[in-house]
Amino acid sequence: MAQQVHGRASLLQKRGEFPAAEENDFPVSDDAQRYYKSGKGFFYRAIPSFWLASLASRLLVVVVPLALILIPAIRMLPVVYRLSIRLRILRCYRPLLRLERDLLGPLDAKQVKTLLQRVDAIEDTVNHLKIPASFADQFYELRTHVAFVRQRLHAAEKR
Repeated sequence: MAQQVHGRASLLQKRGEFPAAEENDFPVSDDAQRYYKSGKGFFYRAIPSFWLASLASRLLVVVVPLALILIPAIRMLPVVYRLSIRLRILRCYRPLLRLERDLLGPLDAKQVKTLLQRVDAIEDTVNHLKIPASFADQFYELRTHVAFVRQRLHAAEKR
């Protein structure tokens, strides 16, 4: 717009002399140098309203990097969700493995009773897990392992 208004020849200037990218008292900004080098941007040529063109170009600067970050992050959400459910199930195995390791040595009746209480606590934790139906196979496998350790404890109790 400034070029249309001030770009004509007059008594004080030649045609196309103003606006110019010559440095005088103030340095020429990067935006002004870019304008002089390549002219109006795409949005300023395509959209008649300066305000809308400015808004569109600024939104593009914000939206493109945001999309480059959000799209991979959104794709990772199902993987992270499956991993968190899997970790909930796996957390119950550590106390179960410790308990089974404690079963290996010779046990008296008091130790067996303590171990049975620990199995009950583990089973209670397992029963209160909130697991989606898609992980039911892993959940029931965990419950089968708890029952297996309980059977071994009852067998040790009878010895």
